[in-house]
Parts: sequence; C-alpha cells; structure tokens
Amino acid sequence: MEHSGRTVVITGAAQGIGAGVAELFATRGAHVIGLDLAGAVTEHMERLGGSGHVLDVSDRKRVDQVVADVVEQRGRIDTLVNCAGIVRRHSFVDMPLEDFELLWKVNVQGVLVASQAVARSMIDSGTGGSIVNLASVAAEHVGATSSGYAATKGAVISLTRGAAVSLAPHGIRVNAVMPGPVETPMNAALREDPDYLAALLARVPLGRQGAAADVAEAIAFLGGPRSEWITGEILRVDGGVSVLR
Repeated sequence: MEHSGRTVVITGAAQGIGAGVAELFATRGAHVIGLDLAGAVTEHMERLGGSGHVLDVSDRKRVDQVVADVVEQRGRIDTLVNCAGIVRRHSFVDMPLEDFELLWKVNVQGVLVASQAVARSMIDSGTGGSIVNLASVAAEHVGATSSGYAATKGAVISLTRGAAVSLAPHGIRVNAVMPGPVETPMNAALREDPDYLAALLARVPLGRQGAAADVAEAIAFLGGPRSEWITGEILRVDGGVSVLR
C-alpha cells in the first residue's frame, strides 16, 4: 500500500476533514497519530490502529512533547497534516478582538507550532518528509462575515510557501490544499438553511458540496511518495468554484 509503514500525524483529527484524512491514511497502511482538543480523537484513532492525544495545537510545550514521544516510539514522522481550525463569523466592524485572537491562535499559531516541532524531528532524522496544511478558498474569496477566518487562511498560505523554501534543503516538502464548500460539522448550521444551500451549490460547477474524502485524497497525494517533486504548491479542491471568480 502507498503509505505502508509510514507515520502520519494529523491535527484536528477528531472530526470533519481531519478525521477523513486519518481514515484514508490508515486504510492505505499508515500508522496515524491524531491531535485534537476534542476527547473523541483518542477513540477514533484507536479504531484506526493508531493513537490520539487531547491537546491544544497552539500549546508549544505539549505539542513538542507529543512529537518527541512519537519519534521515540516510531523512529520518525513521515508526514504532518495540519487540519485543526475554527470559524467565527462576524461583520468586519463587529468582530470581537478576542474572536480574532482565537482564530489566529488555532488556525495560524497551531500550524506554526506543529510544523516547527515536526520539521525539527524530520531534520534530526535526516530522512526528509512532507507537511500538508489546510487552507481555504476563503483566503481569496472573502465573504461579508468571514474576514477574520479568511485572514488566517491567507496566513496559512504564506506560511506554507515560506516553509517550503526554508525546509527544501532538508528534503522536507510543504504544500497546502485549498478546499471549497465541504460538508463538515463546522458548517452544519449553515447547510440547514435551504436558501443558503441553493445559493452555495449555484456557485459550484460540479453541482455538489465536497466531502471530507475529496479533500483527503488530495492531501494523501501531497503527503506521500508520489509527489516527491512538489513543494510550495497550493492545490485547489473546490469543485470548480475558483474558475467562476
């Protein structure tokens, strides 16, 4: 199998895209380690033959310790997938500073903290590796109530490109996927509005919302051996949404 024997760490692995990513890697032979603030991550990873750790991805000390433990047990980490993220919706003038700070802490600082910890371990092992970040089409197509979220995803894209250049000499590739409208628990409330859903689908040339599995396939490609000459890439997985803009 494509990922047989590989060790893959996934943040935000308890639900949504992160859970789908963990499932796909596991079915293709990888040993998966999930990190999430939700306690459900432990049971979910154990069902997949891996392990889960309940933590805040922006907590450098805790993340560093988990990464060190994984390397001690598994020898090295082959792939990191940064899926942890949150959404807060406000008009620009009404956005509370505390919500913007929380968005930044989880969506950007979490990516930085996990990526630095895993990249250091990859450099120490001398075997290289792959980091895949979860961005969003919201970084380029900003809604009236999503400016804070969009700003964090734009930052993820910049971090991805900067890290790709910095880590390339160590054989570490860094890429991101940019999903469009994907059906996840994070946006379940919006999907209950039939008018919103109809307007959403009208903007998707392929005529449906994405599924976690659609995004997971792209991440598995970028996080595996078939993409060894790809780095700094921001791959759109959006059903054609970006084509219409």
